[in-house]
Amino acid sequence: MSRAGLVALVVVTMLASGCGPGHTDRPQPGPSTPPTAPSATTASTATTATPATTAMPSATLTAATPVARLPITPVEQATTVRLSIASLDNPTDQAITLSVALIRPDGTIIEVGTASPFPADRPAVLHVAMPTAAIEQAAIPGTILRVNLVPLEQPLRPDLRLVVAATIEPT
Repeated sequence: MSRAGLVALVVVTMLASGCGPGHTDRPQPGPSTPPTAPSATTASTATTATPATTAMPSATLTAATPVARLPITPVEQATTVRLSIASLDNPTDQAITLSVALIRPDGTIIEVGTASPFPADRPAVLHVAMPTAAIEQAAIPGTILRVNLVPLEQPLRPDLRLVVAATIEPT
């Protein structure tokens, strides 16, 4: 199959599975909300980051370091992995995907799925539905989340860089 055919197949598959541009949680333009003072219970851990990003471990993925292993909080009945791409430097718009898996404490790997930012040069929030086998594993303490940066057409370009945070969410 030609590269163009492969790219077309990937794009059609993404759109059919709900990974297209209409299915991301992109920030909408508009006025920003002023920060609020931290509560007494969170004052000791308050930072300049929002609570959502503070709770989500993150990593920088590049051609040199395409794999991240992120700790997760065990979640009963988890159904979705949320990937928040905070920054994406992709000057050539290289087609990429993020492959997600759970790694149990005993080393067993449970593949979860993939998601691709589209367009390939903009930050986004992507959701990956968890298969049944992964739902049970997400509740096991010590399980970690592996996020792998995968090129779709060619080797990863050295100027490609993204910062991704991840969490597991219940129903």
